[in-house]
This record gives sequence, C-alpha cells and structure tokens, in this order.
Amino acid sequence: MVKSIIKGLLGLLAIRLIDPIEVYFDGPTNTFYPIVSKSGCSSIKVRLIRIYKPDFESRFPEIHRIDPSPITEGNLMRLSFSCFPAFRNFAQGKKMVLVIREPYERFFSCYIDVNKGKNTMYQYPSGLNTIVKVEPNMELPTFLKFVSRTPDYLSDRHFRSQSYFLKGGVENLCQSVKILDLGSYLAEIRGDSVAPKLNVNSERMNEYQLSLLKGSDRFKNRYRADIELYRRL
Repeated sequence: MVKSIIKGLLGLLAIRLIDPIEVYFDGPTNTFYPIVSKSGCSSIKVRLIRIYKPDFESRFPEIHRIDPSPITEGNLMRLSFSCFPAFRNFAQGKKMVLVIREPYERFFSCYIDVNKGKNTMYQYPSGLNTIVKVEPNMELPTFLKFVSRTPDYLSDRHFRSQSYFLKGGVENLCQSVKILDLGSYLAEIRGDSVAPKLNVNSERMNEYQLSLLKGSDRFKNRYRADIELYRRL
C-alpha cells in the first residue's frame, strides 16, 4: 500500500507516469512499436516475435509476461519508460510503427473489460487499483465521466490516448513514422503465419451506445487527437 501511495503521489506531481509506456524494439530494423492496449497489442506482440521464431505460440494474458529478447536472440526487446521525456529521447532517430484502433471501438472494448472484470484498471504495473477504484458493472456514462477527467499521464494504459505517443514533437524526432489501422494491419499480415486475434471481445456496441459516445462532448474533448489521428488514415 505504501508503495502504491508513493507511485500515486509521483504521478500526481507529473514526475512519472502512473502506467509506464511499453515498447517493442526491433533492433535490426531500428524500428519500435509502441504497445497500445486495446488496439491489438497481444496479437502484435506475437506477430513480432514470430518474425524471428515462426513457431512461437502464446495466449492472453501470458503474452504480456514474456520477455521477447531471449526468444529472438536479442533482436526484439521489450522496453519500458516511466516518464514521457525518456520515451521521447529513445524515439530520436528511430522508425516508429504505431498501430491504432477506431477510437469509439477501442473505448467500448475497454469499458466491456471493466464491466466483466477482465482487466483490472491500474492493477498492472502500477498497483494502484487499491486506491483508484474503477468498479465492474459501471454504466457507460459513468465510466466515460471518469475517463474524461483523467489526463493521459494519470491514465491506465487501457484508456490512455493512442495519440499520446506522438505528443511533444516525437513525430519530428523519428526517422520515420508509420501509422496503421489495426484492421488493415491484421489483414496485411494474416497470411504471414501470424498469431490469431487474442483477447477479442465478442460484445459490440449497439446503436444507442455508439450515438451516446459520438454525441458526447466528454468523449470529443478527451479523445479529440485520437479522432483526428484516425481520420488521417
């Protein structure tokens, strides 16, 4: 509990991120992949490992506990950044591939995970779930209200903005930036001995839920940059 309180205070003071940024770095190609939760990250991790070990198999949630370096003879590394400036410095001179998901679908998938207790918000790796209570069975407007009031540096990775990885001029520091839609990315690699889609929610938004999000100023203000980023594709 003491450790969680300290982490929470450092987050509130903007000294460190509540939930660190995770990256998979492909050394031979000088390319890094920000791990964007709720945007196919489980399947993407397996696919990247399979570039070097085609027979690799894993499932959710075990894939998120795996260090790819020893499996890929050091070619693929999992890196973590507890503050944005460290991530920004790392990005300089490298190629970025950012796979993103349609913002409304991503948010709803996160909401469903909360309701089902599938992903406990702030549990890993921050350990702040005992302090920050995001309870199962929340109504969609209640969850949206909570998320809209939580800035990215205090956000759990499952609802942190996808555009967050490009802030602070990161795009200009990188050698190149490639932004891909999750559906297009998976379709492009489907015949390439890739992993099956992992951790997929079968529940889909109904028309009422979608119109609620699309008509919400809370959502528009919180994810404005994500909506604009997705429109660029």
